[in-house]
Amino acid sequence: MTRISKVAIVGGGIGGMCAAIQLKKNGFNVDLIELKDTLKPLGAGISLSAATLRALKQIGVVDELLKNAGGFSSFEVFTADGHKLLEAPIFSAKGAEDLAFNNAGILRTKFAEILENKLRSLGVNVILNMTVESLEHVDDGVNVQLSNGEIQNYDILIGADGINSKVRTLIHPHFQGSKFTHQGSWRIVVPRYFKGLAMFMGKTLKAGMTPINDTQSYLFLLDHHAEDNFIEQKEWPAILSNLLAEFDGPIKEIKESIDRGEINETNIVYRPLYTHLVKEPWFKGRVVLMGDAVHSTTPHLASGAGMAIEGALILTEELARMQSVEEAFERYQKRHFERAKLVISTSTRLGEIELANGSPVEHRALMSLTMEKLLEPI
Repeated sequence: MTRISKVAIVGGGIGGMCAAIQLKKNGFNVDLIELKDTLKPLGAGISLSAATLRALKQIGVVDELLKNAGGFSSFEVFTADGHKLLEAPIFSAKGAEDLAFNNAGILRTKFAEILENKLRSLGVNVILNMTVESLEHVDDGVNVQLSNGEIQNYDILIGADGINSKVRTLIHPHFQGSKFTHQGSWRIVVPRYFKGLAMFMGKTLKAGMTPINDTQSYLFLLDHHAEDNFIEQKEWPAILSNLLAEFDGPIKEIKESIDRGEINETNIVYRPLYTHLVKEPWFKGRVVLMGDAVHSTTPHLASGAGMAIEGALILTEELARMQSVEEAFERYQKRHFERAKLVISTSTRLGEIELANGSPVEHRALMSLTMEKLLEPI
């Protein structure tokens, strides 16, 4: 049986922090290496599905999270002018029936703060302003050259450094890159207007609001792009205002706030949406990838963070019971691949339906079926 103790995680995002927490709880010595000077990211809000809340329950932070989040167990769908089309319950994930809410939204900075407090309380060694420059595979581990020139030896290196992963480039230099989905995501923090998730179906676009605490929610909207052309940040308010013009009710109020300058470019988060699924081995030697480094999805199922967290759980389980590192990595990828593939393929198809202004019936049915599958145990 292979013995390992010293693990490095490159990337202090949600997946990396959750992996650090689980590994430390299972007796591993963990260095968490983050390029930025903080573990708290920029951003608006993030949605946490029922399956994601179940995973966070296992991580051990769900109670603290729900105290600081906007929890809900239902959603409403409206026309663009505010006419309610339906209201329906959101069901719990298997194994998380005891939670106060079945879905939640939370400020990204607050979510990161909760995870950081947890991992620091466990004694995870956090290294900021640092990344990996090169790797050398050796028989019993990996020699890692850090960006300050220092060389460290680890039993295992985990690349959790996102969609543009440097660790992935080091072990898969011929990776073809992510695919642009021809959609972009807009998000801003706004007042909380509804008890749960609210969706608005426009003629060409859909928008929604997810609660993130007792008084706030975040507005999200996906728009369409023929190409991923760079958009100057100073142009964001005018563009978003124009996109919101087809909606009435609370969204119209938000548009008017933008037009008055009360919401400006510093309050808006925009990003073009890319996706990929690495089909080659997610590991090489003692180096393994997780999260967006291997499976990046769009936000249609609110499951991107959830997949990273589930990956952290599965990887830790396999390392804790392994006979060999290679076997643990193989089992991790085998257990996690199909679930990640389901999220990516479904999210991609949902985006295609939206781009084509396709059938709302197909859209709802596909989303409902996939969310039901994700409620099943990992």
